[in-house]
Amino acid sequence: ESASKILLNKSMSLDNTTSSSSSTSFSTKNLSEKEDHEMNSIPKIHTHMSGEKGIFVNGYLVETPNGVVVIDSALTVSESKALKAELDSINKPLLAVLVTHPHPDHVAGVTYLVTSNTSSSSTPTHIPIISLESVEGIMNATEETKRIQWTPIFKEEWISKWTYPNQNIKDEEAVTFDGLTYRVHDLGPGGDSDANSIWILENEPNVAFVGDLVFNGHHPYIADDHIFDWLKNLERARDLLANVTTIYPGHGESGSIELIDSQERYLLTYIDAVRELSGGNSTLTEEAKAELTQRMEESLPGGGLSFLIAQSADPVAKELASAATAANG
Repeated sequence: ESASKILLNKSMSLDNTTSSSSSTSFSTKNLSEKEDHEMNSIPKIHTHMSGEKGIFVNGYLVETPNGVVVIDSALTVSESKALKAELDSINKPLLAVLVTHPHPDHVAGVTYLVTSNTSSSSTPTHIPIISLESVEGIMNATEETKRIQWTPIFKEEWISKWTYPNQNIKDEEAVTFDGLTYRVHDLGPGGDSDANSIWILENEPNVAFVGDLVFNGHHPYIADDHIFDWLKNLERARDLLANVTTIYPGHGESGSIELIDSQERYLLTYIDAVRELSGGNSTLTEEAKAELTQRMEESLPGGGLSFLIAQSADPVAKELASAATAANG
C-alpha cells in the first residue's frame, strides 16, 4: 500500500483537532533593577502545536526584547497562517527562521512567515532563513515530488511553493540575534530524515530545538532507511544536550533529557517487533503490519500518528534484513 494511499485513508477519518499554542516564560517577580534587566533579556518561548491535520508538528517562536526567531514552521496553509498570526500578535519583528530538517511539515510554512502578508504568492522579505546546506539540498530535490504526491490529498491546504534557506551554516557554527546565540549541530541521516540538525541556545535558559530527533507522545516516521543511524544520533545527543534543561521536539510536548531515553526505547521496541514479525524478510504481510500497529499502540498508549507505524514497517524490515546479510558476510 502506497504512502499516499495510507495517508489518504487516514485523512478521511481525521477529527476536528485544531492547533494550539503555549508559551514558556522564564521571568520572575520582585527583582532588583539589575536583575530585572537581566531577566528581561531571557527569551519567552512560544510553541505553536499543529492539530492532527497538520501532523502535530511544532513551530517555535523565541521572543526577545527586540524581535522573534522562529524554529521550523508548519505543514498546511491553515496551520501556517495560524503560526504567522501568532508571530504577528507578538508585535515584534521577525529576526530569522532556523530550520532543523527538510521535511514538508517543518519547512512548507516558512513561505507564510517571511512574506509581508498571508498570501503565499507574496514577495518574500529579506529575512535570514538559515539551515545546513544538506537541508536546503533535500528541500530542492524533493519539493516537486512532494507536491505531486500530496496535493491530491491535501488539496488547497498544500503549500504550492516553498521558500528556501538564503543562508547556509556548517556543523557547530553559530548565529546570534538580539543577544541570543544559537549553535547548530549537524547529525546527518538518522532522526526521521536524510539531513538532521539540532539548534542549541547557548544563553540562559539552556534549551535545545531537536527537530524530529524526538517524537514525544507520537509515533515517528521511520521510513528513511536510517533507524540505526537514529539510535547513534540519540547517543550523540546525550553528550550534546548534557547541560540542557529543556528539549523542544519536532512533535509533542517539551521535556527533559528523558525524551532521548524514551525515543530510544520506542525505536528498540519497534526494531524487535519488526524483526520478529518479518521473519528476516525485507517486507511484512498486511497481517503482520496490523499486529505491529497493535503492539506499538500498546507500547505508546494514546500516541498520535499511529498510521505511520505500518507505513514505516517495510523500510525498517529492509534495513534489518540488509544488516543481517552484511553481518553474515
